[in-house]
Amino acid sequence: MKIAFDLDGTLYDSFPMNFGIHKTIMPKMGYFPASEQAYRRNFQTRDWNKFYKGLGIRDEDISEAVRLFIEENRKIGLPPMISGAGSALNQASDKVGEDNIYVITNEQKERVELRFRRDGLMAHIGRVTSPTQGKAKELYDLAQVDIRPLVYIGDLVSDGEECIEARNMGADNIFFYGLLHPQAFSPQDMMVKFIEANPSFAKSLNSLEDIKEVWSQGSFQ
Repeated sequence: MKIAFDLDGTLYDSFPMNFGIHKTIMPKMGYFPASEQAYRRNFQTRDWNKFYKGLGIRDEDISEAVRLFIEENRKIGLPPMISGAGSALNQASDKVGEDNIYVITNEQKERVELRFRRDGLMAHIGRVTSPTQGKAKELYDLAQVDIRPLVYIGDLVSDGEECIEARNMGADNIFFYGLLHPQAFSPQDMMVKFIEANPSFAKSLNSLEDIKEVWSQGSFQ
């Protein structure tokens, strides 16, 4: 088995920073910030245009919203690790081997390195990827290395949708665990609905402390 983790909302409590940036940049552009609930329900990483449109941003302002977000994100500090994240990575490494642990994220790798260096996770930095063509292609390529199951653990419904796309490309050895912990970007009801709609390859994980469920009896094998 190979296990890949998302980063923000999965291993790191990034939502407060992201939403704080949103509340900062929207007034600069003449918009009222969305509520936290609206932000969570629209947030996804497959289509940034769709995300910003869902928040009421006009098409002609989306590129500026993205630019301002990146600019403000570079000014702030690094988000804290979610409680249990380091332990979950260690447990997974002990079970499937360090070389079979990956991180697939939209965050720039150099910024991931800053986090990992601070948090003592540099043993994993060589298997961090920040795909420019989307997570689905990266998941597909990783799954095609061999026939072993590849489990992706993420906090976003769009992470599960990336798995669907990779499976549709032919990687039917990809499986998904959606996190339901409070630090997840996607609301719990949305994630549960997605998992219930895709029982053949998707399961839920209440917290990172339950990581053993990924390889336990009755899981995807």
